[in-house]
Amino acid sequence: MKLKNPLFFSFCFALPFAAMLAYVGRLDLLSSFVIEFVFLCFANNFIRSDIVRRILWGAYFIILGVQAASLFSSGQYLMPLALSNSAEFGSLGISAFIKIIGVFVLFVLFSQVMVCRGRPTKSRYVNIVVVISALALSCVVQGPIQSLYNTFKFYYLQVTFTPNAKVGDEGKLFLKTHFYNDPIDRKMSFKDYNVIVIFTEGISSEVIGKTNGRTFSITPNLDRLTHEGINVTNYYNHTAATFRGLRGQLTSGYQYRDGVTNEGTGINQLSTNEINNIYLQRQITLPEILTKSGYHNYFIASTEKNSALNTMLKTLKFDQVLGMGNFVGYQHDRMTDKQTFNALRDFLRGKEKNNERFFVGVYPSGTHHGQDSPNEKFADGTNALYNKFYNFDFQLGKFVESFKNSALYDNTLLIITADHATFPSTDYKKSFNSNAQFFVNDMPLIIIGKDVKPQVINAHAQNSLSLAPTLLHMLGIQYSMNYFLGCSLFDVSCKSPFSHSTAIGDDFFITNEDGTVTLLPYNDSSETKRLIRQFYNISG
Repeated sequence: MKLKNPLFFSFCFALPFAAMLAYVGRLDLLSSFVIEFVFLCFANNFIRSDIVRRILWGAYFIILGVQAASLFSSGQYLMPLALSNSAEFGSLGISAFIKIIGVFVLFVLFSQVMVCRGRPTKSRYVNIVVVISALALSCVVQGPIQSLYNTFKFYYLQVTFTPNAKVGDEGKLFLKTHFYNDPIDRKMSFKDYNVIVIFTEGISSEVIGKTNGRTFSITPNLDRLTHEGINVTNYYNHTAATFRGLRGQLTSGYQYRDGVTNEGTGINQLSTNEINNIYLQRQITLPEILTKSGYHNYFIASTEKNSALNTMLKTLKFDQVLGMGNFVGYQHDRMTDKQTFNALRDFLRGKEKNNERFFVGVYPSGTHHGQDSPNEKFADGTNALYNKFYNFDFQLGKFVESFKNSALYDNTLLIITADHATFPSTDYKKSFNSNAQFFVNDMPLIIIGKDVKPQVINAHAQNSLSLAPTLLHMLGIQYSMNYFLGCSLFDVSCKSPFSHSTAIGDDFFITNEDGTVTLLPYNDSSETKRLIRQFYNISG
């Protein structure tokens, strides 16, 4: 079939993608998409082979399908972070998975009926010049093609990145012998206390309470806990996503690659031996430091006990890393939040019977992007985002109640924070009235315990590089060789150029005290950005 008005039909086929941009609130991307699309249509008229034209249009609409699916899921074009966390795709849940695949298939089907036919010119040289010019322009304009190119380029750089074989002289720039300068206030000192840190999967502070003008709260237990202990505000994630977030906070550093499976290449596809070879001896970790002070160190992750996440955690010098299979039988790909907190509760019962000092890290992942709650529902249960955070809060509340009634409450700090902020998907921003533009946001840091006095501490936009030095400051552990980049939140004389710098692979951000986040351009040549890239060679 030959269409009589190809430009009209081209316009019709461009409308669905434009509608997707409008739906997700990204009309700022519309002009670049239109320029790219118009020039590709124009170039198509100079291609004489009908087969070549169909192949090119098919490829282009597959690209649009990928980008539309990403926009629908996240509100952004496909990012390197999505590729590096491909191992976590199963955690999206079947409903979200079907919707994303449906959007992709819709655009691929468009490609099968797309017949943009014009009257090709007879000049072969004109054909070549116009096609090359159009493709070159589409690569310059920040449209779907250029964005996908950048994504695969930076993803390739990440998965093929190899840190220095040894830390060597480059590490001397970051090497320190202490964690803080100023002694802590006596009221904030908790020497020899046990520590439990809950690294909630992706929760921003604006999820808690009636933030951003909401008339209701889905987190009654967190609301109460912010008034029962130390509530740190204006505190940001220094990286994303989970692999970087957990390792980064436990080493007070950045790492370049993120995401792990056990197949293929790259950190998201490394074998156990490769993970050990790259990450086992690269940095001095919080568990390693605590061990020298007489602590036993454990981590409970919701993922399978031999998962790549757990394998990475084992390189951080924990005495034991536990997961699904250690507590419950195998199911899907992880434990629910209810099961994770039950596992933590059962694990701690054994600690009540002995006198060992311990540090326990916990990663409940029921609030992962795309998840719904399998247990508690909020109100009528129609909003999956409300459900999953409400369920986490409910399970957390039950755990805190049992914790307060245990013998451990007298000499244990319970810290509630996150691996990183919530991913700013379209549904998230609509559900929580959020204006977040980037995967960088204010996230909770709440510290409770029997002798912890309620107070609010403004972190002044410092980031989660501060977690490890802050904890050591409270425990009175001051000296050890380390590569920590962050400052204790209680050390007023400590100044670090990294305390307001968030690095997610090749994306760099500045967190500002007024609550804004600034994305640095790729060609930015600031000293801090250069140092972070240099640190990547130490951390991996």
